[in-house]
Amino acid sequence: MNLSPTEIYKGRKVFFLGGTGFLGKVTVCMLLHRFPDVGKIYLMVRAPSKTESEARFWNNIITSPVFRSVT
Repeated sequence: MNLSPTEIYKGRKVFFLGGTGFLGKVTVCMLLHRFPDVGKIYLMVRAPSKTESEARFWNNIITSPVFRSVT
């Protein structure tokens, strides 16, 4: 049996903890770059409220230079 990470992640949902840190951002970016057929990635972003979580996602994660190669 040949295990292929590309086939394993194809269409899968991934729940990711720690995506706001440096290593987390790099890992998520590599996951998106190397496995573009991944179904969905859910990132857990901790903050006191939902509004602050969303703001942290858009301001700290998506705008990170590491994601420029993916967009």
